[in-house]
Amino acid sequence: MSESDSMAISPPVQCFCNYETGMCGESKAGLDASRFREMVACHEAGHAVISYALGFGCSEICLTTETKYEGGRWQTRDHAHYNPNQKAVHKIDRRRSRRRFNTRLFALGVMTAAGPAAQRSFCEARGYPPSNFTNEDDREVLDLLAESIATPARSRFARSAYRRLVWRRAQIALTEPRIWRAVCELGRALNDGHWPADVRETGSKTGTMCGATARSIIRKAGIFPGMLGEKVREISRESLSRRLQNGIMRAERAPVEKEL
Repeated sequence: MSESDSMAISPPVQCFCNYETGMCGESKAGLDASRFREMVACHEAGHAVISYALGFGCSEICLTTETKYEGGRWQTRDHAHYNPNQKAVHKIDRRRSRRRFNTRLFALGVMTAAGPAAQRSFCEARGYPPSNFTNEDDREVLDLLAESIATPARSRFARSAYRRLVWRRAQIALTEPRIWRAVCELGRALNDGHWPADVRETGSKTGTMCGATARSIIRKAGIFPGMLGEKVREISRESLSRRLQNGIMRAERAPVEKEL
């Protein structure tokens, strides 16, 4: 069995940790280039799958390689970027969400934390040392979201509580086998076919998986658009299981209803 095959069927693992352990720091943990690419692909797949399940859609996933010649050798830097459906994200009413906690703001936080959470679960499943090397951008987004609900009287508590809560919910969501399988399948597809070809020339090259391809992979793994809804305030093992089952039942009934 190849490494890509094992990536696709890796069972979900419970590697819960606190926000600081899972999100902070920038250790690359000594991963070689191929393993690092696998990890980055899984990170972006985590964003995409949870985004799709929450109803934020998926527009595209970009994998970028920057190459330069320095110190007598070629050096590369790999990174990635995930884009949800911007129309869905921008439905947030900025005036209402300011200084106020709401379920859509919470859902955005869970989607953002899902990338680092998937990355950590992937490393645990494959026996790689955990790495927070690619989490900086996600931390900045979570800080901005947390800041939007912090009043001067409770700023420290609100920011900290928000970050801890969305991190925990993202970790719980990824322990559901159907969601984790979708992350692994999408991560494998990204890693196998969308990194730019290695070319010894200075510059930046980007490989892009279009939203239609990503959504197709996610759906085939059993995830349906918006199946988690925006009301993720009560995500627990039991409620998550109920929502998944309800989504599956609706999808199974749909073809029958159309035929009738």
